Amino acid sequence: MTNRFIDLFETLRRKGFKRENAEKIVNEYFSNNKIEYQKKIDYYLENNYNQELYQILLLSIEFNSNILFDKGNLQKIISIESDDFCLTLATILFYRIEKSLEDLLPKIDKLFIETNNRYSNQPVMAQQFWFYRYFIYFITKKNDKILKEIKQYCRNHNYTLTKNGKYYQSELFWEYKKESYKINDFYDELLKNEVKLVFLNDF
Repeated sequence: MTNRFIDLFETLRRKGFKRENAEKIVNEYFSNNKIEYQKKIDYYLENNYNQELYQILLLSIEFNSNILFDKGNLQKIISIESDDFCLTLATILFYRIEKSLEDLLPKIDKLFIETNNRYSNQPVMAQQFWFYRYFIYFITKKNDKILKEIKQYCRNHNYTLTKNGKYYQSELFWEYKKESYKINDFYDELLKNEVKLVFLNDF
């Protein structure tokens, strides 16, 4: 349904309907139905209905709406019960709202630690949430502000600094996690060449 909704607005846009008007319509609709949608969001979170949650996240991002989500419910999405797409969209929306990932980093760090413990016999990029890891490592590479926030987070939580002083021994640093496996080497090459897997300009 979400994709058809977006396709409809893209068709209207090609026919001369301004995007600003589409955003206004969607935001007005969300405002008028905010309580109902927030109940749905709470229900989807409690029951791990990721596909349904993804649709609302996608509409919020596509139509530049901060009405239905806030810091609290976006933080709840960052959990091992979520999926890559909800994690990624929630992080994008969190950054749009807060202009920072500082208060999301504990959740991301915990998620990566839990995942790595669960799949410790596998290369990190063959584990669950490899797509989300790539996204986090990519925006860390591209965004100096986020990199500084991660370094400060690691200092505050007493992570060990490497001998060269460039990064910390933390799941949040690709340099620490990129053991030499073929699949890790593949994604390392993508990161070196700044290959996007998520095509948004927020970062």
